[in-house]
Amino acid sequence: MIVTIDMLHQIFMRWNEQYFDNSLPKPKLALHCSVTVPGKYDYTIDEYGDIQRDCISISKSFDWDEEHLVDVVLHEMIHEYVYEFHHDKGDGPHGQSFQYVMNIINNKFGRHITIDHDLSNMKRVKWTYRLAWWLSNNRHYL
Repeated sequence: MIVTIDMLHQIFMRWNEQYFDNSLPKPKLALHCSVTVPGKYDYTIDEYGDIQRDCISISKSFDWDEEHLVDVVLHEMIHEYVYEFHHDKGDGPHGQSFQYVMNIINNKFGRHITIDHDLSNMKRVKWTYRLAWWLSNNRHYL
């Protein structure tokens, strides 16, 4: 399936409630075109050390199955959780704090979240689908 912002919103809301007890503030949700990075979490820190703007983005270049998409979104939500509540603790983006939360979610909910995303079995969306998606979402540029 081709991912949409609405899908990301639904996944974020469901899992924020089910696992994170609605503790995560909703970030901006976006789509990107990378064929090597399926998902990413970006944030900006202000002069007081607080997160000001954050964004979870997922690649629209893949034909996602639901389970893999949820696992990638959860991976990015774990980044948000670690940065929001543990302030990274200096152990890197996939350090002990990240792995601790990842292992709890995997064990409690039967998920398959990993540190490295395996893209070998992912089918890419054909360029015609990407072009159609771009045209349907960017008519104001025409």
